[in-house]
Amino acid sequence: MTSKPISLKARAAFTLVELLVVMGIIAILVSLLSGAVFVVLKRVDEVNTQNDIRQMESAVQSFKAQYNVDYVPSRFYLCETLADYQSASGNQLAVDSFNYLTRVW
Repeated sequence: MTSKPISLKARAAFTLVELLVVMGIIAILVSLLSGAVFVVLKRVDEVNTQNDIRQMESAVQSFKAQYNVDYVPSRFYLCETLADYQSASGNQLAVDSFNYLTRVW
């Protein structure tokens, strides 16, 4: 019995199975990476919101210290002239707004 020598011929291309295996591995890696990216993007939004809140808090504290007031009102009643404030004397918001604005400015 004579045996034929095994030929180690260089291949010129990949087989279909090899390409499918590589594409499957790449798909799995992309899916894992995209999940991590979405988590990071969500965390970025949370950090930006916390930073905005800290900046607002700092601005309010600075305002209170600069103008020597205890609070910053949530709303003002603004009139164009002093007479408009005096005519709106029945409106408590107008009175409070006038008193606060005169204290600050």
